[in-house]
Amino acid sequence: MESETSLVKQFKACHFHLDELFLLQQEALLQAKFDNALIILKIFKTCHDLHMRFEDDKLIPKYASLPEQGKWDATLYQQEHQKVLELYKKIEQGLSWLVQQDLNPSQLRRNIIKLLDRQKSFKGLCEHHQEREESSLFVELDRQSDANWRVEIRTSFSEIWDRKIELEFDSIRSLS
Repeated sequence: MESETSLVKQFKACHFHLDELFLLQQEALLQAKFDNALIILKIFKTCHDLHMRFEDDKLIPKYASLPEQGKWDATLYQQEHQKVLELYKKIEQGLSWLVQQDLNPSQLRRNIIKLLDRQKSFKGLCEHHQEREESSLFVELDRQSDANWRVEIRTSFSEIWDRKIELEFDSIRSLS
């Protein structure tokens, strides 16, 4: 496997960016910059959806067709994608609720803690999902697919991802 065709390498970098976006949202939450936290959370969702749709449309069907699927069946990745979306909705609802409240300082701190606790489950699911992808899905695709297919996949993903992630990080930097 050549590194310039490695899906593991490319999607590990994508996971890093997603993790960074979520951490930036949590930093804004800790600073009680709720409007910024909500904006960043929505940016995270947009980027995560782009990543997830690409996997669902391009990578998981290819993985499902491999002679050896590795440690986990293709359906597990799709089920986890659904669970991520469900937990995301709860986090977004909690943050939206917090933005609308007029709380005293103690209530505010306690509600921030509650929201961060809820986000812990979400982050845990995302971390385990990413680990499964990086240790099996991408590894098996790298091992069992044609290098030309991987180059095509990497190129098509990079065309949409690189531009999107750069624009989104630029928009976050411009938040006050």
